[in-house]
Amino acid sequence: MKPLKMLFILAVLLSGWIVAAQEAEDRTLLPWPQMRAIINEASGERAQHHLLELVPYPRVRSKAEYESGHFRESEVMARFERE
Repeated sequence: MKPLKMLFILAVLLSGWIVAAQEAEDRTLLPWPQMRAIINEASGERAQHHLLELVPYPRVRSKAEYESGHFRESEVMARFERE
């Protein structure tokens, strides 16, 4: 056999061994249904909802908002916390 052909066969066999040696990445301490529930909960939808609620558009604050001591954003965050 030619040396180049032998080198190619060796490289193919070696690459197949490296691919087979990798472990699966689904090893966790929790069962898969619980992991799926956590992944679905941490999707970012809640964070996006908070941002859309807090900064929907630039606005001028009313005088009452300054006098009451509570800005709209503070009230929205308190409502989120209660929910």
